[in-house]
Amino acid sequence: MRMNSLGRILSVTSSGTALALVFCAGAAGVGDASTVLPISQLRDLNTFAIADLAEGEDPSDVDSIRHLEIGPFDDGIVSSISVDGTIAQGEANQASDIQPDHVFASGDFVAVSQVAPGDPFAQALGASRLIYAFEVTEPTTYEFQASLSASESGSGNLVFRDDANGFLILESIQNESIEVDQAGVLEPGTYELTIMVSGYSTALPEGAVAASGRFTMDLQFGSVATAPEQDLQDRLAGPHVFPNPVSTVATIWLDGPIPYDQELRIYDVHGRIVRNLGPIKGSTATWNRRDDEGTSVPAGTYYVRAGDAPATKLLAIAP
Repeated sequence: MRMNSLGRILSVTSSGTALALVFCAGAAGVGDASTVLPISQLRDLNTFAIADLAEGEDPSDVDSIRHLEIGPFDDGIVSSISVDGTIAQGEANQASDIQPDHVFASGDFVAVSQVAPGDPFAQALGASRLIYAFEVTEPTTYEFQASLSASESGSGNLVFRDDANGFLILESIQNESIEVDQAGVLEPGTYELTIMVSGYSTALPEGAVAASGRFTMDLQFGSVATAPEQDLQDRLAGPHVFPNPVSTVATIWLDGPIPYDQELRIYDVHGRIVRNLGPIKGSTATWNRRDDEGTSVPAGTYYVRAGDAPATKLLAIAP
């Protein structure tokens, strides 16, 4: 999902019973490059293949690539051995591009192995990883979409960390798939994004387990300063919600952390508390459309309130 020139972030102002919807005009991906400054970046691939043979020398093959420059990267490696029916092969690939206002990446790996009768062991590894550290010099909007999948003994990790406030995203998978779709505002500070898939295939006389994994990600930045004046006023008035309407998960972000003794709450149109998200660490939270009992709430109109702030934001849930 990418913001177009009309924007996707909905802001809501309230005055008595009247509600007005205000669309942001700024588009993510057209951000002012001076607001996001690269600190370091790493794209690396690792593979190996080894075997323990009943007779002869034990073969091995190891390969790796480390790319430390900003800009595009597109490469792949394979480590492979095959001796009289004992096989081990690890493969890793990645195509990515790191730019000040946009980071895109797609990576995958496969590891397979088997042993011939009489041979005790074979193993292969595949791993594809991207790490990007950057500094934000002024409040900057972002949109982030990613998918991670891993099969058998494959695994994946996704970490988006704010050095000042902790984790914006923290996901780890084993033999499963996930999708992440998040947007918000990055306050000035330093951040680090890591996404990777990896896994071992191990073969023993009693059987073998393979491994595979894949990731895609798209991170785009846009300067808050490009938003219209009305939205800037709304941004100072209270929490923000994206997407709006929401179908599955809503990301709620604030312009700063609320006091530790105040809470972030979701209300229905009758003023009843539907979900108490509690004090949040940092300035970002998510809501999965469930109430405090864990039940999915019906489609309709809901409100978000941060602490005792008088301003609220409309959260319309799609059917």
